[in-house]
Amino acid sequence: MDLPPLAYAEFAPGAAVQDLVVNYWCVTVRALPWPGFRHLVWPDGCVNVSVALADGHPVATPLLGPRREPLTVDVTPGVQYWGIRFRPEMGPAALDRPASSLRDQVGPAHHWFGVEPVARLERAVRDALAPFGSLPTHDAVHDAVALALDRWLFDAADTTHPPDAAIRDAVRVIVATEGRLPIADVADVVGLSMRHLQRGFKDAVGLSPKEYALIRRARHSILGGLAQGGAAATAARVAVESGYADPVYLMRDFERLMHGTSVQLRQWLFAIEHSELMR
Repeated sequence: MDLPPLAYAEFAPGAAVQDLVVNYWCVTVRALPWPGFRHLVWPDGCVNVSVALADGHPVATPLLGPRREPLTVDVTPGVQYWGIRFRPEMGPAALDRPASSLRDQVGPAHHWFGVEPVARLERAVRDALAPFGSLPTHDAVHDAVALALDRWLFDAADTTHPPDAAIRDAVRVIVATEGRLPIADVADVVGLSMRHLQRGFKDAVGLSPKEYALIRRARHSILGGLAQGGAAATAARVAVESGYADPVYLMRDFERLMHGTSVQLRQWLFAIEHSELMR
């Protein structure tokens, strides 16, 4: 059976950096699904840093700030993209930058981390992949890259000014409930007033709690349900399992976040092999 043109996988960071990182990820571009294809990057509410490698050599290392909108990017067959997805509240803290200054930002990572740290990141990923050949995707590769990224984060990330514990708890509550819990209830759980939650969350994450909850709910439903469920995962079934009262609301959230139709959603999803998706 022919493999999908693109493959996307997520894998876990080491225990020492799990308070800093949601997961690591990899996009492998085997071919373009159709002429003129441009990849849509799903909004996740996080700071991401990635290294693109062609023939084992780094060719680009961009940083993507937290955002509510999708990002359309050109991808090249034969290139792999290896990324770090910071926890929503820890990306700005790791960079020691205001979250508001990172929202919707896209650019070379050295603008934020510095030239030498990014050069070390590129070398770390390149050296971790060197023993495995062209476009490797198996678990042993993930383990090797994860170890390299863990080590890089020890040196490059600033962990001296973490966000308020209640804001970190609010992020965890939204993730644990997949964005379904009303924000007023999130505030009650973490012991904050709505005003303080709204202000503190946006200061730490760069998004409002409501914006982040919408991203979490739609991401869980669409990527976790439709992408991994295959042809049997109808929108109606996924909507019910995700707590939507009607599939129309699921598609509405997709259209809000990805600016596309349900037909475009399936076309996009099934051009990509999704495996090992993590919360």
